[in-house]
Amino acid sequence: MIDPRVGVRQPSLPSKPAQPLGIPGISAKPDFAGAVSADEVRIHAFQLYERRLSERRRLLVDRSVDDWLTAEGHLRARKNRANETAVR
Repeated sequence: MIDPRVGVRQPSLPSKPAQPLGIPGISAKPDFAGAVSADEVRIHAFQLYERRLSERRRLLVDRSVDDWLTAEGHLRARKNRANETAVR
């Protein structure tokens, strides 16, 4: 069907009911006993995001400490080599 206001073909609605998506808990027939609201999904999705973000932050902190210790070791070794060559 073409929308006369914009002259663009609009997608037509499917004539058959939706097929199951192959995802557990999702079916073509609504299950109102197990239905969840969009707000519940939004809240849980945000919780998952926050958990993933905190894991990333923890990894960054752990790595920053490792980087600090590695850099400190490199610089000490460089100064020790410089001191050894100056003494000779």
